[in-house]
Amino acid sequence: MVDVYGRYRLPVTFPWRRQYQVDHLRFVFQHGRLSEIRALLPDDAFDALMANFKQSYGPPSKTVRDFVPTEIGKLPRLTQTWTLPQGHIELIDPATPGKLSVRLSAAAQSRS
Repeated sequence: MVDVYGRYRLPVTFPWRRQYQVDHLRFVFQHGRLSEIRALLPDDAFDALMANFKQSYGPPSKTVRDFVPTEIGKLPRLTQTWTLPQGHIELIDPATPGKLSVRLSAAAQSRS
């Protein structure tokens, strides 16, 4: 399955680390520049992503624990955020049942 954007075709899912399927990969552009990448992964990829982000960027800048409503009741949710000079990384588990969300956003660029 692929998403079609004009003449470009992008896979909807692809493997990350050969073991986790990346789903709903989205690229956000502002003023002709890539400003954000969003994706969903299985919730069992959480530990691997946390290890990668901690190794690369240190501990999260912010941690929020709350609850997300579902058809089976409220589930605990964890949001980890890294604030970097280049932008932000946000990891939410769960974003939807069985899925975690990863969002990488660039710092706002001043327009000359």
